[in-house]
This record gives sequence, C-alpha cells and structure tokens, in this order.
Amino acid sequence: MARKIVIKAVSNAPQDDREKFRLNDEWVCIANEGTTTENMEGWILCTWKPDGRHYNQFYFPAEVHAYKMNFKPGQLIFVMTGSGRDTFLPAMEGHPGQFHFFMGLDHFIWDTPKDKVNLYSFKKDGHKEIYELVDQKEISG
Repeated sequence: MARKIVIKAVSNAPQDDREKFRLNDEWVCIANEGTTTENMEGWILCTWKPDGRHYNQFYFPAEVHAYKMNFKPGQLIFVMTGSGRDTFLPAMEGHPGQFHFFMGLDHFIWDTPKDKVNLYSFKKDGHKEIYELVDQKEISG
C-alpha cells in the first residue's frame, strides 16, 4: 500500500456556539492509514483560504520528549488550536499510539466554511527544500 497519510477529521467551533467551545476542542486529526512509517519532521499543517494564501502554519518537530517524529501505521496525530504540552502517548492494548500537539493560539482557526486544511510533506534534496501536498480537507461549518 505504501504511504497514505490523511486528514481524518476536523473538530471546529460552530459559529453560534463559541461560548461553550474551548480552543482545545478545536483540532485536526491526521491518521497513518498506510503501511510505511513516515518521518514527519518539517511537515506543515496549515489553513488554505480562497484568496490562495496559507495561514496558521504548524511545523512538525523532530521529536516529542525523546520520541522521534516517526509516524507509524495506525497511529494518530492531533493538533489542537489552544495551549498545552506536546506529548506522545505510547501504544497500549491495541492502540498504536498518538501524538498530541498544541499551536498555542488564542483564537479559532479551523472554523470558516470553504477554507481548507492542507498537509504538506517535507524533504531536503541537497540545499533544496521540497514541500508536497499530501492531503487536503475542506472545512464545513
């Protein structure tokens, strides 16, 4: 099957219900549905708006508390809008493990219908940096 990294879900704040919704209730879930382990260091998750620009970039780090950013088949990544401590929850009892990241923002970003969530892979070829669109999901509201 090879590489299959997908944006599985976007949890966002309904426009009329923001008082009950917290920033960390707004998140993007990424799943490794492929058969290969992917090093996610340098990958980017961002908002793409109809004006053709990217906003709110999140760059995946090299590691999280000594756990390399190796995204294994079956694992999930959650990127929350608000603040918290990045962490890796190791595999246990049939669950392959999860990475949790926090963007540290003070406003909602995944809540505008027709915007898109884009995920880009990253690799270096000598001095050249190459980004490739891996998946895209339109935001519904």
